[in-house]
Amino acid sequence: MSSDDCYDKAVDLLARSPHFRRALERKLAARGFGSDEIEAVCERLAARGLLDDLECARGLVEGAWRRRGYGRLRIRAELQQRGVDGEVVDTILDERSGDEVDLAEEVARRWRRGSTKGRDALARHLGRKGYSGEVIYEVLGRLEGELGDG
Repeated sequence: MSSDDCYDKAVDLLARSPHFRRALERKLAARGFGSDEIEAVCERLAARGLLDDLECARGLVEGAWRRRGYGRLRIRAELQQRGVDGEVVDTILDERSGDEVDLAEEVARRWRRGSTKGRDALARHLGRKGYSGEVIYEVLGRLEGELGDG
């Protein structure tokens, strides 16, 4: 297989869906391409703006993850699990810092519509979504009059 084959396969994979660099490298390696070939192709794609972990992460965070109501801790864990560089993770989280309590409150209100459970259950739910104790405490304070004991 040639480097052109590797490039063509990489472009094909990227056309189907955005990929983080590490995921693309893994998929290309699984198809039998060598590490030098893969590195060269990834550099070429990055130089052309076709492989960008920061933009891929932004898309995930603002798309599906926002709709699912994920907090900073969950986003960090998901990005790290996907092999995203720590600087990219920090950049994404810094960009989202201002709206976390409001998003957590929105998540809490949605959850409350479908549940009769109280304060403790809501706190556990927000924790699973990836919100810090500080954010959970703030949201519980905002919803104080609406919550039962739990």
